[in-house]
Amino acid sequence: MVKVTIRGPAGSTTLESDAHGIYDLTGFVPGYYEISRPPVGDASPSYRDVECHLRIEAGDIRECNVLVR
Repeated sequence: MVKVTIRGPAGSTTLESDAHGIYDLTGFVPGYYEISRPPVGDASPSYRDVECHLRIEAGDIRECNVLVR
């Protein structure tokens, strides 16, 4: 299982994938989102951690490959 941080119009949240590497989060408002790996240790998040930039609309199902460190 892998954690990702999703940042968008309503703030940010960190999720953990299921055993198949799938993240499921509902209730997002349409808008621009960044999917990133959470920083290691006490490091601050940086632009280098961002894996995907997505524009999400209602009902979208999207894919973003996140590298495991």
